[in-house]
Amino acid sequence: MFRRLVLLAVLVAFAAAPASAWGAGAMELRPDPVDYHRVTVGATVTKKVTVINVGDTTLNILAYSVDAERAVDTWRIISGSCGSSPLLPGDRCRFGLELTPGAVGDAAASVYVRSYNYETGTYDVQSPTIAAVAHVVG
Repeated sequence: MFRRLVLLAVLVAFAAAPASAWGAGAMELRPDPVDYHRVTVGATVTKKVTVINVGDTTLNILAYSVDAERAVDTWRIISGSCGSSPLLPGDRCRFGLELTPGAVGDAAASVYVRSYNYETGTYDVQSPTIAAVAHVVG
């Protein structure tokens, strides 16, 4: 009985450990949120986003996603240093996030980055989703 409890405790500890502790790729995006503060309708403003490889495997940035809350706003990724070379553990790269709001009110979007993990051969390493927000004035 004691051996079963010890084995169960080891399995539970293994399952509860963060993915990065077991060699998986992991990313962080900063800042979170990306705050544009006050933006005038029709003006274009770009903010920088930093991607940090916090895992212990090499990553290759493949895709960005921006999901806008309002259809009247245009959000666009501006290429930077991400994707030009593999992102080693502990390394950083940057890209631009551009907003051109189409109406007065609050503009918001969700942003994430996907990458390829060379060591595991998977395409599903994804950053946490961060928020981008702005108060749009006329």
